[in-house]
Amino acid sequence: MRRRLLPGALGAVLLLAALVAWLNVRGEAPLDAGATPPATPAVVERGAYLARAGNCAGCHSVPGGAPFAGGRRIETPFGSVVSSNLTPDPATGLGAWSAGEFWRALHHGRSRDGHLLYPAFPYPSFTRVSREDSDALYAFLKTVPPAARANEAHELRFPYSTQAALAVWRALFFRAGELEPDARQGASWNRGRYLVQGLGHCSACHAGRNALGGPAFDAEFAGGLMPDAG
Repeated sequence: MRRRLLPGALGAVLLLAALVAWLNVRGEAPLDAGATPPATPAVVERGAYLARAGNCAGCHSVPGGAPFAGGRRIETPFGSVVSSNLTPDPATGLGAWSAGEFWRALHHGRSRDGHLLYPAFPYPSFTRVSREDSDALYAFLKTVPPAARANEAHELRFPYSTQAALAVWRALFFRAGELEPDARQGASWNRGRYLVQGLGHCSACHAGRNALGGPAFDAEFAGGLMPDAG
C-alpha cells in the first residue's frame, strides 16, 4: 500500500512545484535588452523627484555613509535583510545594470542575474510603477556619485534564506502588474493612488501582516507592530 502511495505523492509534489514555478514567471516578458532611454535633464529631474517620493535614500543609505550606497540593516521576523548599493559604481552598484534590468527588479522582483529578490525591497508595490517612471528613476540614479561599497549578505534563518521558500511566498502573495487608472475618479485622485500604492509603498509599513509576512487581507492601511520594534 505504501509503495502505491509514493508515486502519487511524488507526482503531487512535482505538480505543486511546477505550479509555483509557473506563478513566479507568468506574465513576465523576455528581458528588454534595448538601448538605454535618453537621460535628458528633464528626465533626470523627474527621476530625482520619484526617488524622493519613494524614499529610496531612506533604506539605501546609512548615517555617515554615501547616499544610496546601501548597507542599512532591516530587521524582519525571519532575520535581517541588508539594503543594496544603488549608486552607479560598476563593481558593487548599478553601474553595469541596464534600464531593462532595473525595470525588471521593480516590476518582477528579480535581480540582474535573475534570482528572486526579497520583498523587504517592496517590489509588490513597485510593480505598479510605469516603465517611463522606472527609466526616469534609473536615469537619476546614474547621476549619483558612485560609491564602491560591496553588498552584504542577508542573515535569514532557514528555510527563509532559500530561493525555494521565496518562490512559494511570491506564488502566494505577489502579482506583477502596473496600476490602471480608475476612470470613475479624477486625475488628482489617480495620481495620489499611483504614488501611495506604487513608489510610496505606504502599505509596506502600514498594512497588517500574517505569519508568513504576507499582507493581511482587507487591511492595506490598518497598521500594525513594526517587526524591528520589539
